[in-house]
Amino acid sequence: MIRRYVLLPLVLLSVIGSAGVSAPAAGGTGSSPTLHARLGDRTVPILRGSTGVEVFRVDPASYLAPGKEDPEKKSRFQRYAVTARGKDRGAEFAARAAGLLLDPAHFALDSGKGCTFSPGVGLRFRKGKETAEVLLCFRCDDLEVVTPNPQSGGVRRFFADFHPGRASFVRLVKEAFPEDALIQGLKEKGE
Repeated sequence: MIRRYVLLPLVLLSVIGSAGVSAPAAGGTGSSPTLHARLGDRTVPILRGSTGVEVFRVDPASYLAPGKEDPEKKSRFQRYAVTARGKDRGAEFAARAAGLLLDPAHFALDSGKGCTFSPGVGLRFRKGKETAEVLLCFRCDDLEVVTPNPQSGGVRRFFADFHPGRASFVRLVKEAFPEDALIQGLKEKGE
């Protein structure tokens, strides 16, 4: 009799704790309402409908602050100097990459870290003329998704901790840069 009363609160906590998190749709391209809201109504359709992805390796130490001029006129991705470009990827890669980004199981939302964001990889998803750009930092296991907003002239930014999905993101970027020793040296388990 006592056991039943001890287990009941645990079962209730388990049910309450899982409320509000929906599983991804088949193929991993669903998103929870929370993740969808944070990414934004404009970003999610771009990711889901992307026909290709451009891939970049960027220098995390080369961030160019807004309003600053680059005297060397380097190619840049989200204000970071591009150090290498991978082969553009098609719709199948785009669907798998979007599946990772839209699956709430790959993220620890609302977590805080004392790490400085230092991205090394950039992904540009294309759907017609629209784009969504992703920066991945494998030092912190953080990412940033940036989507232009033509109406306001600004952008929408989404930051998240992808530590739970690190292994999947590492495999994805290794596929995108098969001959890049730095990328191939990434570990599936963070430090």
